[in-house]
Amino acid sequence: MKQIKSCGCIVINDGKVLLIKQHQGFYGFPKGHMEKNETEIETALRETKEETGIDAIIDKEKRFEISYYTRKNNFKTVVYFLAHSKNTEIKIEEKEIIEAKWVPINDVEGILTFDNMKKLWEKVKENL
Repeated sequence: MKQIKSCGCIVINDGKVLLIKQHQGFYGFPKGHMEKNETEIETALRETKEETGIDAIIDKEKRFEISYYTRKNNFKTVVYFLAHSKNTEIKIEEKEIIEAKWVPINDVEGILTFDNMKKLWEKVKENL
């Protein structure tokens, strides 16, 4: 079993949250694998920019983490940072995702695919 770590951002701007849709059809927040010698924050910023074209400003104090087993039975940890955006124009990287959109805060839970993401979102909302 491999241990995998990804990092991403939960970007909030003007009462809306940035959500992505992966090629498998899952909705979530932008994230991706850490590169060698990268910090969690560097990974989160890079992946958010690569997938969506959004430049995020991270709140280092607002760090959230979930862990789960992947379909290939690897243990995956995903670290998310609460962030705001410098820009709002989305430019998706089609190799990475099929859609990105700004969603009103109250609609996020109904769009997220997985229960662990919905629980994470509940924690995030308590910190807004």
